[in-house]
Amino acid sequence: MYVSLGDKKLKAIKNMKRSILIFTTALLLCSANAVAQDNNDFGADISVEVEKKIKPGLSVEAGIGFRSQDDSKDMERFTVSVGVGYRLYQTKDKKFNIKSSLGAEYFLMQQLSECKEHFNSSNVMNGYNQAARYKQHRLRGSLGIAFNYKPSKRWTFSLKETFQYNHYFSADSVSRNKYRYNDDDELYLRETDKKYIEAKDRLILRNKITVEYNIKGLPLNPFVSADLGVGLNKNLLKQKYTAGLDYNINKQHRLSVWYRFARENDDDEPNGHLVGWGYKYEF
Repeated sequence: MYVSLGDKKLKAIKNMKRSILIFTTALLLCSANAVAQDNNDFGADISVEVEKKIKPGLSVEAGIGFRSQDDSKDMERFTVSVGVGYRLYQTKDKKFNIKSSLGAEYFLMQQLSECKEHFNSSNVMNGYNQAARYKQHRLRGSLGIAFNYKPSKRWTFSLKETFQYNHYFSADSVSRNKYRYNDDDELYLRETDKKYIEAKDRLILRNKITVEYNIKGLPLNPFVSADLGVGLNKNLLKQKYTAGLDYNINKQHRLSVWYRFARENDDDEPNGHLVGWGYKYEF
């Protein structure tokens, strides 16, 4: 049976639309189900990136991003990033390569309200101190190395190790309510004062594993990743699990959609669920 080129294109477009619809529906159902199972925060992440290839193996990039929190009602942070990537090694068949990266990021963050237990001089819990939300600036520098293996045209496996240095700037005049228990074990507001947030530095080593698959005949690449961060100067643990889909419009333009569950052992980062959209332009 003869099939024209136009029929093939039409069939591919129909398959692509069907795949996008199925994936998007599954993504939304997964997100809704995850939110219903716990009380973690739900937010959205939007990013735009531009990458310029200087020469084979060397590129520079820049990007901006927005992230919401509190069930996507408030902006949690605004991000500006710049970076450079360099390929250190590649086999002749191009199935395996090693890439290095160097980057810098600026964050304008809205920290979540904090509520901490208060203990008296006898080390007995007698109430809570609740600090209001506040804005804070942060700078991050990162140095990474990635190992990428492509055993076939369809599958790609990668492992990335990244060392991050984070500096949080100080923030003052943060309102804080002090709640205490009375003799009848009833909680009351004793006083309201101002809290000073000190500047701090954190060192984190991040390990990220990614598996990506290219759907035959379609410009779609579903992927999954697991990202684990360990604090080097504090007992800090970050876990991020992501499932997403890349849509390669052409060689220069790419769209991404993904769902992520994050668990942060850190007062400065919210736990919960994120749905993200991204656009990247390469030239």
